[in-house]
Amino acid sequence: MGVIRKRGKTWYIDYMLDGKRIVKAIGRSKQIAQLALSDIEVKIAKRRAGFFVSDKRLADYIQQFLAYIRVHVKPSTTKRYVQIINHLEDFLTTLEDPPAKLSHITPPLIEQYKLHRLGFVKPQTVNYELTCLHHFFRYAMEMKYIQSNPTQEIKKIRKPQRKAPRYLTKEEIVNLLTKCSPSLVNIVKMLLNTGMRWGELQNLEWNDVDWNEKVLHIRIKEDWSPKGGERKVPMNNVIINILKIIQNRSGWVFTTKTGSQVRQQGTWSAFKLACRRAGIDNATLHSLRHSFASHLVMAGVDLATVSKLLGHKDISTTMIYSHLSPDHLRGAVEKLDL
Repeated sequence: MGVIRKRGKTWYIDYMLDGKRIVKAIGRSKQIAQLALSDIEVKIAKRRAGFFVSDKRLADYIQQFLAYIRVHVKPSTTKRYVQIINHLEDFLTTLEDPPAKLSHITPPLIEQYKLHRLGFVKPQTVNYELTCLHHFFRYAMEMKYIQSNPTQEIKKIRKPQRKAPRYLTKEEIVNLLTKCSPSLVNIVKMLLNTGMRWGELQNLEWNDVDWNEKVLHIRIKEDWSPKGGERKVPMNNVIINILKIIQNRSGWVFTTKTGSQVRQQGTWSAFKLACRRAGIDNATLHSLRHSFASHLVMAGVDLATVSKLLGHKDISTTMIYSHLSPDHLRGAVEKLDL
């Protein structure tokens, strides 16, 4: 326990903290000195009990947080956190009195940030950023740097109704393939017949090809991991024939002319050019994944199966294709005979 002492006309508080003796001058009031000592003793008790909150400089905490997530999330997610934190820092520099410490960031300030970002990105992007910032401040609470999460009571922006995904008709697909180079034809057919994401195709290696089971293994790699986790993708005859034609049998399945991993920018540019020549509007490589799912649903494949093939974690994501199968609800009811 500490004590208060008087030297001349000044009262001092005298206490121990982390094995060190600390003496502080308080003033001429004995009562205030007693209150100051009581406050110190309460804080020391809270610290020993694990309840002590130690504020931290924002710049220092950012570095600590990024070091933490680099070992807990995949590189692409880390990259997004870095981008979002940079957006937050840029916003804070526009304020007259930018907050230097974590505790200075309040809910009204986060609300300001939300409205600020709406001027640059879509509402769903702002909502994603708020989710990331929630984790950013929650970790600070776990480290006992702040007492509350300033994003806790911030309401997300109401999501607009999602549009039906763009998929290619059979006629568009036939026309598109005639405008593609031989190497692009193989990539387009692979995406159309597997529903793989671009990153999954780009990171596909020959040791991921299982000829016996006739499946492609979507696996975690050293510097990349699939969005929906690992899964198996069945190979139909189109895929098997494409892979048999490709000459190389080691490293990446799809490569550039020099043998390096196929790049997104070059492939996307070639795809856009082929679409333009084929007179196809509003299509991206991701439209091929939508086309895979859409044609399966229109062929009568149930949504649960499509969801599994796409690697969706939640079947609600797959429900965007439900409108393509207007008879699936009627078919389900007709199976009853009560």
